[in-house]
Amino acid sequence: TKGDSFNFDLEMKKVNSLISVSEKNTDAFYNRGWLYEYKGDFQLAEKDYSRAIELDRKHKDAYYNRGILYAKMKKYAEAIKDFTEVLKLDPNTADALCNRGSAQLQMGRIDLALTDFDAGLKIKPGDPDLLYNRGLAFLAKGSKPKAMEDFKKAAEAGHSKAKDQLKGPAPKS
Repeated sequence: TKGDSFNFDLEMKKVNSLISVSEKNTDAFYNRGWLYEYKGDFQLAEKDYSRAIELDRKHKDAYYNRGILYAKMKKYAEAIKDFTEVLKLDPNTADALCNRGSAQLQMGRIDLALTDFDAGLKIKPGDPDLLYNRGLAFLAKGSKPKAMEDFKKAAEAGHSKAKDQLKGPAPKS
């Protein structure tokens, strides 16, 4: 499991000691944010990612991780803002397009979601997450044939949720 590869308490101690030496250590705040997120403490993670961004407005990874965090917290508008910042810093970040599209979809903005998924697929053709998410957007739009086409491609690339979509709903017992 993920937890076996590092000692959480030791890593937290290291990062806290770096912060105690300098309140301007961007990477220390970013890393501590990641540690808090790993432990499931989203409020503290959000605070540290935000501090890293305050210190360095071009910290793409801090925006990206905070965007992921906001999506987990169902703060989709905030997530969209952070993924948009990532894309301003690096327009070719397919993962940011994928995640921004997912947040758009959660907010019912299907056409904006499709635009993001299409843009992401131009950067990473055949990406299973982008295909799966675009399939969900097509389903939401009522375009089942296009959805099934994307689910099929995503499933062929090993996406397990896409495979489930292709099976359809479980039979009622």
